[in-house]
Amino acid sequence: RMIIISLIRPVTKSSPFCRNPKSPVRKNGELFVTGRIKEMIIIRGQNYYPQDIEMTVENSHPALRAGFGAAFAVEIKGEEQLVVAYEVERSYLRKLNVAEVVGAIRQAVSEQQEIQVNAVVLLKTASIPKTSSGKIQRHACRSGFLAGNLEIIADWTENPANKAAFISLEAELNSLTQQLQMLKQQPSLMVSHSEEKSKSLSHLKPDSMQKIIESWLVIQLSLYLKIAPTDIDIKETFAHYGLDSAVAISLTNELGKWLDCELEATLFWEYSSIDSLAQHLAHECQLSSLKSPTYVAEKV
Repeated sequence: RMIIISLIRPVTKSSPFCRNPKSPVRKNGELFVTGRIKEMIIIRGQNYYPQDIEMTVENSHPALRAGFGAAFAVEIKGEEQLVVAYEVERSYLRKLNVAEVVGAIRQAVSEQQEIQVNAVVLLKTASIPKTSSGKIQRHACRSGFLAGNLEIIADWTENPANKAAFISLEAELNSLTQQLQMLKQQPSLMVSHSEEKSKSLSHLKPDSMQKIIESWLVIQLSLYLKIAPTDIDIKETFAHYGLDSAVAISLTNELGKWLDCELEATLFWEYSSIDSLAQHLAHECQLSSLKSPTYVAEKV
């Protein structure tokens, strides 16, 4: 990407150019101004144009007012996170389904922009900060969000105030790990004494293993995305909850360590829901443990 160099006034005799704070793109020999450099969203070293994110958001649900929203970044715990603020169409104010709108936004941004939304703010119609010429003021939206003075109808954040509700999930996760280890150690009626010591999982029914994996995935998804476990539908897609590629890779690694097996990096894309992924892994665990006394899962 280039920086426009405009001849405004001589800065020095030898170099009469100054830097213009615009972010342009050159295409087919022509220069197009795409926005202001200071409005560029940079998350995990990746540049995102707010206009691209805003277009994705406003097309995600009919309740959102096209052209009356802003995407911007705020710093949370030393990292830049994405926030989306959008006006709601007047006709939807009385029948607004907040969970549906937020879910649609998170899914669309995750699928099309491959980025996770940290907060969604739904605003009263005709309330978003604008210039006298009608342009959306993203910086003013960001300042209003941080100051808490936007005219908000409803909002959602992945960092809920009642964090204590998520503390117990760590204990549940440890309990599932212990449960898995105990199940590995249970002897099978179908194996010899030497094989009993191998921690085989062949004695487990696929349904039992699937339930354990489902529980693990629900808890991990809840911890990573700060969603209450009761709000997670195991048949819903991961993208619906805003799972981006970075979190998917992290979960794949954690899942492989937990199951003590090697998993493909594309696992969460090939099996796009908790239900389908747990069913697949339970079947693979059964096959792997039947092939070898020591449980080492094959690549899936």
